[in-house]
Amino acid sequence: VHSQNLAADARAGLTVVRHADDALAAARLTLMGDVVPADDGVRAALIERHPEAAGWANFGDFAPYRLRLRDAYFVAGFGEMGW
Repeated sequence: VHSQNLAADARAGLTVVRHADDALAAARLTLMGDVVPADDGVRAALIERHPEAAGWANFGDFAPYRLRLRDAYFVAGFGEMGW
């Protein structure tokens, strides 16, 4: 389902949030771009770094992707933000 959705519209975002007791004060970074198929070197690097992934990373329905970054938005905390 995930790759079917990406085939229809490759735009995606990923938000990374620093844990904080007050959600409005938490620093966060949103990366935006297009998800595109990665080359075979990514699969090899994945298996090298995580040998336990070798069992499933070579399945026929597994394909690595990467986010081709177009923009980033950073929020340092409440009221502090910028592109």
